[in-house]
Amino acid sequence: MTFYAHFLKEERVEKIEDWIYIYSMTFGTNTLVKTKTAEVQNISPFGFWIFDGTSEFFVSFNEYPDFLNGSIKQITNFTVDVCGNFHWEDLDIDIEKESLESPEKYPLQYKA
Repeated sequence: MTFYAHFLKEERVEKIEDWIYIYSMTFGTNTLVKTKTAEVQNISPFGFWIFDGTSEFFVSFNEYPDFLNGSIKQITNFTVDVCGNFHWEDLDIDIEKESLESPEKYPLQYKA
């Protein structure tokens, strides 16, 4: 019995994200593909808000100055990997979800 068949027999899969993750684990596809959904909810002069379906995070332009040079289209065009981390390929920016959940654990900031 394959991992895929065993998992489906033992667990109840309810969300499409879980199906995609199971498929990627079973057939060896890239697990850093967009598998979870999130969206930019609002953009202000001070930063923007990301909602990932369960939590909302504020990304400050002071803390992440590379976004200041990005257009609205570039800021809203991002993917989320299976770990929940955010990736802006057009801007070459990656932010770990944990750094937004617990910023005190990540005190260092890049300064240009």
